[in-house]
Amino acid sequence: MLPRRRAVALVALAGAVLPASANGLGADAELPAVHDLRDLAGQIRRTGQPALLLFSTPGCAYCAEVRRGYLRPRLAGAAVSGPLIREISIVGRKPIVDLDGAATSGAALAQRFGVRVVPVVHLVDDRMTPLVAPLVGLNAAFYATYLDKRIAEARARLRR
Repeated sequence: MLPRRRAVALVALAGAVLPASANGLGADAELPAVHDLRDLAGQIRRTGQPALLLFSTPGCAYCAEVRRGYLRPRLAGAAVSGPLIREISIVGRKPIVDLDGAATSGAALAQRFGVRVVPVVHLVDDRMTPLVAPLVGLNAAFYATYLDKRIAEARARLRR
């Protein structure tokens, strides 16, 4: 049996060395989901920040790259100064409370927003109205620039 200190060190090392999918976080782990659009609208009003909605499907490699490379790194700062990042599965059937209190689904929201392919990023106001053109697909060479520009434009429009 390993001494306690050595066992703790090995567990910590394994967590640092193993890929995200092996340590339980998962490279394809979803972002915070939308459960109630009324709550999200209230958060938008309180923070003065737009909501960034990632429309995705399970197992989508491009969606995973957008999550991992562009949105997850923003989550820590988003609580203070960034958009409210949420994810909606376009094949999702879990009930989501709409702005009027009625039940809707990720599939119905995707249809409402005109999402036919994934990944798609929409930046919306508290009425769930898009503030800027959606960011469709993944062009890795310019994605960060496109995303930053859309976020800045959405913030400016939300403040008007």
